[in-house]
Amino acid sequence: MDGLFIIGHQNIILYQDYNESLRDKFIELGKANGLLEENFEERELDSDVVMQLLNPIVTSQRIMCSQFDNRYTRLETMGDLGVHYDELFGFLYLKMGSGDVIKEKKILTACREFSRLICGPDIQLLRMDYEKNNLLRNLMKIWMELDAEDQATHLERVEYMVVSREMRNQVFAKIQDSLKNLKEEPHFVHYHGFLFSRGKLLTVYSNRGAKDVSPRDLFHIKILGTQVGGSSSCHLIYLTGVQHFCLPHILFSYRISNTLIFQLVIEYDNSDVADVIFNTLTFLCKIHNYPLDADNIKQMIDRSDMAIKQILEALRNNKLAKVEAERMGKSVDMRWSGMKKKFNELAKNSSYREVTKFFEASLPGLIDCLKLLFKTLFFDTFLTLSSNTLLMEASAVLKSHLDGGIVSESALEQQKAAMKAYIDEYPGLIHFVFVDNTDGRIISPERNWDDTRLLSREKFFSTIDLIAKYKKKGRSSVIWKGPELCFSFFTWYEDECGQYLDPKEVSACPENPTASANYYQKITETLFQRTTTVQRIKSYDLYLIHLGLVNSNLCLEHSRRISMTINDIMGSGGNPLDIL
Repeated sequence: MDGLFIIGHQNIILYQDYNESLRDKFIELGKANGLLEENFEERELDSDVVMQLLNPIVTSQRIMCSQFDNRYTRLETMGDLGVHYDELFGFLYLKMGSGDVIKEKKILTACREFSRLICGPDIQLLRMDYEKNNLLRNLMKIWMELDAEDQATHLERVEYMVVSREMRNQVFAKIQDSLKNLKEEPHFVHYHGFLFSRGKLLTVYSNRGAKDVSPRDLFHIKILGTQVGGSSSCHLIYLTGVQHFCLPHILFSYRISNTLIFQLVIEYDNSDVADVIFNTLTFLCKIHNYPLDADNIKQMIDRSDMAIKQILEALRNNKLAKVEAERMGKSVDMRWSGMKKKFNELAKNSSYREVTKFFEASLPGLIDCLKLLFKTLFFDTFLTLSSNTLLMEASAVLKSHLDGGIVSESALEQQKAAMKAYIDEYPGLIHFVFVDNTDGRIISPERNWDDTRLLSREKFFSTIDLIAKYKKKGRSSVIWKGPELCFSFFTWYEDECGQYLDPKEVSACPENPTASANYYQKITETLFQRTTTVQRIKSYDLYLIHLGLVNSNLCLEHSRRISMTINDIMGSGGNPLDIL
């Protein structure tokens, strides 16, 4: 039995996806509880019936959270069925299944992150917008398939295609030339262009002033590109950037050929207002879903007052939806001014209980008002911007440039052969994966996973998952030596000049790497607390698989050589690994 659900504030199912066995169980329980007729044979279950069956496990979790501030994340039922919980903006994410606990949590986190990617702070859109609901379903299906088959996806990274510098520079120049006419649209000021070949990143073009994308953003962009069914698609997405929380972008994906996909990511002008609204909603939803006390209310008043002022200031400089933004800004200002005035009156003349009741009743209205403002600024204007013909014209120009055979099959095969020759220089080495955690890219040789005589995909992926547990404990190097294979893993840090940095010892690293956009930034902050240039520290991982006959000294020697030479393949500088 397997199912995935998103539950709204009033116990309304916003999203559901479950298999036949769980459906049959729901029907069995529905008949037993009088919710369904005995002769019920329809294929689709009413969501209200499903919600009534889920109500006990949903309500118990919310009561423990709101009344006792004791939110649990997993519930074991009779048999082998487990229930996993997560939350975002007060919306409850539920994963039911009998699979591995780590895998179940990973699926639940992916659902939360993809829903945030396409809905921003208003997850309620999944119930009202069929296209977004269907997009989330497709993204989850594609992600689960790739997670089981593609090593880059399993690592939540993007594989970097190894090609000659000449080819990469030529493609880069063609993308730059194709996008030069975007300046005709005043709202298309900052953008990135990504070209993927067979799911691997070939090159990136970013114009001046465009905010950097985070490793998670790059990973999400790649997944969105794999679900392009026709010649093109266009979506409003909310990236995080490197030092932000919510940056609205238009993602235009264009299929150039069967193997090439171009993705144009255009940043909304004055998108900083989205960051402020997002942070304000995050704080208000957290306060709303936890027990209120005098300190919470005072903190909410101070932080919300500052945030509302920042929002109104950002709205004055907004170039999109000028009239609507001004009207919505006044609405937010009036509502907040009324709440603050009422609070001051109650604080002087009423009991703490009266103050608490007032805020419990008023917060949902303020939250809904901010969500409506967010929708007006970005979702409504997307419909106009996405229909701009410049998006299709620029992509068509790039297609005409690349039809000349710059990215030819023969050139790609030559580079594949060069990569094979590279790995042949290391006796006993079967496979390796080099991960640049700073930009979210990996380099690895091609491998035929159908040949399981030495190493199967399942064995390698399970080893990656096992290594993640050691990384969580703060380990920077691990070697397992068996009779057939020897697995080794190394992680290290460099400064902006490529010099190795010695981190302090920690007993554990930050929790859940998939739950944070800036996970490796948090790790570097933990490991280098006294370093003032944490933002410039680079993080790398290296996975190596050797034959069991290879001794540990040779494994270490290979790790040093690969760390020293791999940057030449990537086309960037670097220094050799020297951690042992």
